[in-house]
Amino acid sequence: MAMVLPGAGRGGFCRPSAVATSTLRACLLGLFCGLRSRPECLLAAAAPAQDSVPQAVEYIWPTALMNFPLASSDSDKGFLDSLASIGESGFKRYLEQILPKELAADPAFKQEYEEADGSRDVRAFMRWQKRVFSIRSRVPVEELNWDGKPVPKYPGVSYDWKELYEDPNFKSLNKKLEAIGHIYMKQLHEQYQKEKNRIFTWVEPYRQGDFMRPHEHTGAMTAGMFFARYHEDEQREGQKLVFQDPRGHFAPFGRRHEHTPIEGEAMLWPSWSAHYLEPQMANRTNIYFGFLIWPPGGAVDLDWEDDATGDIVHRKTTAVRRAPPAQADAPTPQRSEL
Repeated sequence: MAMVLPGAGRGGFCRPSAVATSTLRACLLGLFCGLRSRPECLLAAAAPAQDSVPQAVEYIWPTALMNFPLASSDSDKGFLDSLASIGESGFKRYLEQILPKELAADPAFKQEYEEADGSRDVRAFMRWQKRVFSIRSRVPVEELNWDGKPVPKYPGVSYDWKELYEDPNFKSLNKKLEAIGHIYMKQLHEQYQKEKNRIFTWVEPYRQGDFMRPHEHTGAMTAGMFFARYHEDEQREGQKLVFQDPRGHFAPFGRRHEHTPIEGEAMLWPSWSAHYLEPQMANRTNIYFGFLIWPPGGAVDLDWEDDATGDIVHRKTTAVRRAPPAQADAPTPQRSEL
């Protein structure tokens, strides 16, 4: 696995040689990262010559993306079809039986829903799933409240989804996502200690015309998405997952990184990275599984000052020759007036 860091202020790229390869063919891509240099000796073993000064380059706040092929669309088709089918049927049940009750119980939510854009059904479904997960796992719903909006529990509304949570394939998916979460964090931070992290996995269905607006997730170490079903239109164009430039929206920045999903693939990224999904143009429904990973103690156990996903440091000591000592200029001959 290679980690590519945009670097050196000239649009070039440097490739660290000490990054481990992965048998899972994972690809780690560092995007939009800044850098700084400090004239200090960080590698004592490489003692510089007396006429040189050691320089250390540190890359700061890169967006590290890692993708894993968890399942094959051929050999694991039953696994993918089962997850996609459960996700799609659960979404249909939500729209037909649960959402009408939520709208009737909450006039403010109803007004917000009616004025919302093409991401409203997916976002409403996600809000309901937060409460479902909170009840089943006994995790405070506030830990899932990354957008700052309430996640109410309405009387008379069902918050149960046994078909998903008791499905063996879903349980297997969660175990795989937790495992690659450890791999992701270990690749970013050598001092990362494997622990029993919390993981919240939810379903995101995208019918024709559906999309997801730009957003990020706070209160977690890592965010990600698993693509259980993915369709392209007649022009072989499909929905793309897009990451925004954390350096800002104005030139020369404001860039975007597009990722074309692959069925059976999982992608991980820092939870603070702003991203969105373009409209689904095919006349089919895509089924994705979003997920968040927290430390064992939950959101209160996450120290942003020690965030491994924002603290990727590549140290390289370069010998920079000292400037020769300045020499006194020779006196300028004075012309005699005589």
